[in-house]
Amino acid sequence: MGSWEYNFPAEEVLKLESEIKRIRINRRHIEGLWQEVILNIKSSSLRALLRMHCNLIFFDGKVACIEVTSKHLLKLTESKLLNIQSAFKNVCHSDIQVNFKVATPDKE
Repeated sequence: MGSWEYNFPAEEVLKLESEIKRIRINRRHIEGLWQEVILNIKSSSLRALLRMHCNLIFFDGKVACIEVTSKHLLKLTESKLLNIQSAFKNVCHSDIQVNFKVATPDKE
């Protein structure tokens, strides 16, 4: 089998590198925000639940999406919505719409 090589135009490579950097910065921002939100939760049991079983997977300044590891924990987490929204408000200084979703299992 032969091998092939394709040289991408330098401007395309620079655009891709820039986009990768932006995504990494955004991911670090979301992770830092999530840690601040967790620290603003008054209940230690809810803080533990969020740390161990939830991840902030999307945030655009108005809407946050939290991924929860199981359906059972999703119901428990949803029941704490007001507490979570309050923590977001403390950190972001505005009302944030919080949505939840169950994590999809990894396919091997």
